Amino acid sequence: MMLNIQKYLDMLAETNYTYFKVGDNWTYHSYEFISIDDVNDPGQILVPQFLIPYQNRLGKNECGITRTKRGDLIIYDKRGLLASYRKGSWKIYKATSLKNTLIKICKNNHWMGTNLYPILFDLSYRRHGALIIIDQKDNYKEFINNEQSLLNNSKGTPLHQALSRRLGQIDLKSKDAVSKPLLLELASIDGAIVFNKKGKLVAFGAMIKSHSNSNSEQGARSSAALSAFHYGALPFKVSSDGEIVCLLDSTLHQNAQELLKVNYY
Repeated sequence: MMLNIQKYLDMLAETNYTYFKVGDNWTYHSYEFISIDDVNDPGQILVPQFLIPYQNRLGKNECGITRTKRGDLIIYDKRGLLASYRKGSWKIYKATSLKNTLIKICKNNHWMGTNLYPILFDLSYRRHGALIIIDQKDNYKEFINNEQSLLNNSKGTPLHQALSRRLGQIDLKSKDAVSKPLLLELASIDGAIVFNKKGKLVAFGAMIKSHSNSNSEQGARSSAALSAFHYGALPFKVSSDGEIVCLLDSTLHQNAQELLKVNYY
């Protein structure tokens, strides 16, 4: 009997923007949906991008529980992530600490770290590998193998040239010019998305030149991330199993590196 009920529940809750509202002891309250007109800009987002509509509906002392199509469980409230069950184990999050760690890694740039937070977690829960590179020395043309991946470049593909005007407006250091949904789609394309030190998008689908110090790394994306690191860039790698890895400059405090590894997986 319970298996039959679960089958119906899975179907009813799978549709985008539908949810069940329950109270104490899991008592049923209502079956609801979210109108796109009801979704407000939350400002600093401390949940994956796809959870924003549900987080918008939460009130004080309420939390949301979402089960993804991959079978992950995510628990969150108005402040951000609380916990997740992934790959057979629970992870407890302190959303503000995670955000502040990212800000510190991004050389204390508040909006760059804040904007990367939901992007990285969204890619992680999609389980689609991605590589985001922030070029802190503005020498990206030296380590990108395929010039056609560059925006605002005469050698770019017709697609890159057509999109240059719009995508060139994306700015990781801005509160209002990030276009996170666009970045999520661009990051799913094979290759890396690359930002310059000002936070402007300069390339997507970029192939990274192999660095001599990256030969021991396994996997194309891991090798590309390590190569970018040795060229002086800040890479964030999201693997196809959801793991998020950031390769940090040795000048950063060791505690920040350990905190990121523990909490971002």
